[in-house]
Amino acid sequence: RVYDRDHSWRGLRQVLDPRCFVVGEEFTISAKFRLTDESLAGVTCDPNYQYNAYSGAQCPSVVIYGKKCASGDIYQQFWNAISDKTWDAEGWNNYEASFAVNSELAACKSVEVYIHQVNVNWNIEVDDVQISELTTLSPTLTPTGVPTEFVEEATVSPTKAPTAMPTLSTVMACPPNGENIELPAGPVMLERSSTLCIITKADVDSNGTKTEIAPVARSSNGGDWEKHAGEFAEALLYGKNFGDYDQGSQITLPPLASGQKYFIASYGTSTARRLTEAHEEQKAVARLLQQGTFGTTLSDLEGWNKGPVTKESAAEWVKEQILLPLTSHREYFRERLNPRLTNPIRMGRNNHPCSANARWRKFIFSRKDGDHTGRFQQTFEAQYNEAVDHFITLKLNGFVRTTVKAIGFEDTTKTFEFNKEYLMCHLPQEEVDGWFWVRLDDGSCTHLKNPLVEFSPETTQPSYVVNIPNISGSLQVIDIELSDGQELISTVALDDALCDTLSDITEEGDAPVHGKLDDGTYVLFDPRLELQENT
Repeated sequence: RVYDRDHSWRGLRQVLDPRCFVVGEEFTISAKFRLTDESLAGVTCDPNYQYNAYSGAQCPSVVIYGKKCASGDIYQQFWNAISDKTWDAEGWNNYEASFAVNSELAACKSVEVYIHQVNVNWNIEVDDVQISELTTLSPTLTPTGVPTEFVEEATVSPTKAPTAMPTLSTVMACPPNGENIELPAGPVMLERSSTLCIITKADVDSNGTKTEIAPVARSSNGGDWEKHAGEFAEALLYGKNFGDYDQGSQITLPPLASGQKYFIASYGTSTARRLTEAHEEQKAVARLLQQGTFGTTLSDLEGWNKGPVTKESAAEWVKEQILLPLTSHREYFRERLNPRLTNPIRMGRNNHPCSANARWRKFIFSRKDGDHTGRFQQTFEAQYNEAVDHFITLKLNGFVRTTVKAIGFEDTTKTFEFNKEYLMCHLPQEEVDGWFWVRLDDGSCTHLKNPLVEFSPETTQPSYVVNIPNISGSLQVIDIELSDGQELISTVALDDALCDTLSDITEEGDAPVHGKLDDGTYVLFDPRLELQENT
């Protein structure tokens, strides 16, 4: 937390290893933010106010600052690019932005990350800051440097301790074994369980029938309460943690959707003891395999036949592993790596639209089509002449992507203009009717719906169209859960006359390639990384 700031410039700074920044590499910055006033009460910023002002309403941003660069210092500022930027004054707010390393940044001798440029009257609270690599680097030839230095700037007065969560006087005990008690949302102090006690979420119908039951939190063997393992509990309790006190563990359970309720239940002493005894040895096996392999699987656990894990049995297992044929985790990883890639980079190139396993999509804009500050600016335009056109032609960087009958900003208070180039802003949501953003003249960003790839004989036609026949099921829908069936893969190479005329390598700024399916609908080629062969 940064407080008693005497300038909007004051904030957090961390020195990074400049060797990590190679031309073409891409990174995602993620963090959690909260802003408070001098009384430590939460304050609200404006996510659409994207200007650096001494006492403005801008929300936190992240800056990559390159020093001692070939062309002078570099200052790259990244505003929040997540789809839902609604600011919660009382809770933690998610931040995410991506950037690509350009030649200027790669030439810097010093690189730092800053979190600052927030209203001078506000405190900045930051948690879980991560800079994650999106691309895969080749192994380095020299060892990595010493750990990075963390510097907190401009703390000019003694720390003001934040107000702790008020504790509850009433402690809720786990119910007797076999009972399942409803638990209201909101703050609750929970007694630690000497056996096993679990809070669950369930959908409850008018007859009281429970379905879609999912674990939320648990306590066992006298231990503190904790979030249950799994994506559901992690997402539901995101930004929330248990406070541990002498009398128990306290948390504020978030409200649930209509028809959903929390329940708390115990699992008896004898059952818990039997489970603990039965699985104690398996836990020891899992621990050994987790330390000695790239990950434990259920078949590994079930296949263990050496009895209790001892120094001797562990040594015997290690010797057996050494004698097995050599396999390469790196080779396995490289064969299955499949990120989007719109231009060749040092360790690989993008695949060809007519090659086997080429991927196609039904939505127009992917995250690669968004605002990647430092790489190049991308422009969106909707061309329409009311006198002659029956459809609107949508273009990215001057090339036709699709045609639509209508388009406009979701915020109807803003006026959409045809035949005007808008800079792309943030990163699009990868689905039909998801959002993509453009920047307005005042610098703010607003969103439109990500349209379907669609053409007809009466519309403007794309530059390149290859036919994609579905031969014996060769065209398959993939990523159904993530994109609702809007992504496809052609498992066989295409035999279209246009294939030989297309460039082997796609560069950023090239015209996109579209595909036409047997039913007459269209899709857009989604180039993916094809790693260079090596030993």
